[in-house]
Amino acid sequence: MSLMNDFVSRTLKPFLIVFGLATCGTLPFAIDIKLITPLLGGLVDYTPSSVP
Repeated sequence: MSLMNDFVSRTLKPFLIVFGLATCGTLPFAIDIKLITPLLGGLVDYTPSSVP
């Protein structure tokens, strides 16, 4: 079991931290889509799917 714990702590833990931060970093855009427009310099225009 110690071998498995060493493997996880040395290899998988940094990836889990990086991907966790990447996931948390995108949450503000999921909450408020208008945040992405100023970030990209106004190139992205968001319209709801119900608008023809």
